[in-house]
Amino acid sequence: MSLLHGPLATLLTTWHAAPIFREKYLQGNPWQESLRAPNTPFQDAVVEFSIAYFIADLLHYVLFVPDESLFILHHVASATYMLSCRYYTKHGAFSIMLLLGLAESTSLIQNAWSISSLAQAPYLHSILNTIFLPFFTLVRGFLGPVLTWHLCVYYFSGHAASVIPMWLSFYWMFVVVVAITGSIYWVFGLWSKQIAAHRAQARADAKAKRLN
Repeated sequence: MSLLHGPLATLLTTWHAAPIFREKYLQGNPWQESLRAPNTPFQDAVVEFSIAYFIADLLHYVLFVPDESLFILHHVASATYMLSCRYYTKHGAFSIMLLLGLAESTSLIQNAWSISSLAQAPYLHSILNTIFLPFFTLVRGFLGPVLTWHLCVYYFSGHAASVIPMWLSFYWMFVVVVAITGSIYWVFGLWSKQIAAHRAQARADAKAKRLN
């Protein structure tokens, strides 16, 4: 499911968001104005597609890997964000488009990285590691927090309060901040393991040279 949803969501959201940024830039207006705009039919379709994916993936986790509580909570929180935007406020879907486009841009390489690990293909996994870790760190560790900052500043300022209740804006941003923090924590753990493995290999190589 992720192999289909991730790349497609990235393409759709990028195709949708790029003209909006260009239009706002040419008009001299801040792009943040779109964060309170009514949902368009295209945005609704993309959000519904993503809701279906998150619910299906959530059921998979609950039925087959119930111990993955963090992923389950993440999917529940993400689904409620999208459901409330699509069916309750009917405004603010541009924020979801931006977050989806950013988050899912890492899914293709992450899926390949995960599959190479499960398939026990160490050489391929090592190659993918050199691409995946820096890219994931850039997207989730830098671009993600920058986007989150802009969203929080806009929604907490009350600019969208007439169409999105403040309590719901706080919930949305809480979900985003927790998700970004979790991603940073996860990739930090991967970097720690990678560095530890390299140090262990370096010590083993040095010991082998001394013995020779």
